[in-house]
Amino acid sequence: MRFLACAVVLHTNVVAPGPVEAADGLKVASSPSHRSSRGTALGQAKAIGLERFRNAKDPWKILDDAQIKKEITRLMGNKAEDFWDCAQSSNMHSQGQDLFINSMVNGLAGDRLSFVDLNFSRKRLYAGYLIDGKFRVFGAKTENELPTPVKDFIDTQYSDVANLQVICDRADWTAKPVVKAAPKKKLNLISLTGTYERQPSRFTSGTLKVLALPGSKIKFAVFAMSGGRTGEAEGEVPIVNNTAELKNTAFAESQSKIVLKFEKGCFTISGNDFDFCGAGVTLEGDYEKVDDKPPVFDE
Repeated sequence: MRFLACAVVLHTNVVAPGPVEAADGLKVASSPSHRSSRGTALGQAKAIGLERFRNAKDPWKILDDAQIKKEITRLMGNKAEDFWDCAQSSNMHSQGQDLFINSMVNGLAGDRLSFVDLNFSRKRLYAGYLIDGKFRVFGAKTENELPTPVKDFIDTQYSDVANLQVICDRADWTAKPVVKAAPKKKLNLISLTGTYERQPSRFTSGTLKVLALPGSKIKFAVFAMSGGRTGEAEGEVPIVNNTAELKNTAFAESQSKIVLKFEKGCFTISGNDFDFCGAGVTLEGDYEKVDDKPPVFDE
């Protein structure tokens, strides 16, 4: 059974400006003024230039387009962050007068999905995302107004999901608190012992724990994520000239081996990590020290 809850979507031909910081420390996203929906849709389509995408082959050339991003923000407001949190890997197909892009988070396909539909006949963009069983769509006042590819996507993908809710949503311009960055710690960049982190992205992260042992050895554990998929390796290995190696011994035929190279508060991991990781995940990269304390290892 599906439940339909619809909220009115107000259309505008003014791109929402970026957030500004108020005197009370809140980041306020200014909401746009509103005009007639028909004039706005045509104006936005002209500003975005939808026709230039009619023969597009790469979905990310569309999703990374500055005008497309502005239109998604105009439709969703703060909720655009949730949309991008559901768009890691994307596919695209044409259907009639629509170009439809559906995206997912690797390893979380049933829980986090998003879509963008370019409708050339209506000269409009529709978008939405699925999180926690709620499919929020933007650009239509009711589900009946959605283009056929969007309806098909919802029906074919989620007909067997209990209590799925399809919500015709509107932009959220609620003020958000400003999060101040924590001051940097003074770290011992000569000592091997500590916790290290790889520069994260929206969908990837990596953490390395190292403990220096007597006899020129280290105990280490590295864990990385890409979407819902993971990779990891751990062991006690010799370290010579600030370099350590770990071979994968879980499989007799495995040729995977990672190399850890230390220099001034940073470990660089390289090598062949295929057998240590799930699909699309890598342990490789530069891990910068973030803590000097001896790490606690999972048993």
